[in-house]
Amino acid sequence: MSDHADKTAIDAFLHTHTAWTYADNALHTTRTFDTFMAAIDALNAIAQKADEADHHPDLFNSYTTIKITLTSHDAAAVTTRDLALATAIDTVLAG
Repeated sequence: MSDHADKTAIDAFLHTHTAWTYADNALHTTRTFDTFMAAIDALNAIAQKADEADHHPDLFNSYTTIKITLTSHDAAAVTTRDLALATAIDTVLAG
């Protein structure tokens, strides 16, 4: 099980990663792309990073929009692994 992220760590993350929100013990972001294929390419890049980290977010695609939810199900909370993967996702999406 990973270390739970405390409120201070989550707030600090949200302050510097403004596309993310925190609700229901999870981190959430929604991103929109110019084309369907750009959204799928982003999902594939995120999936690669998640697999490398052995930590898998909930991913949803609707045409040019993707929604990402990160939480550690084993901990029933946001953990340091979620914060690290969200940071990696932001790096991937910044391209």
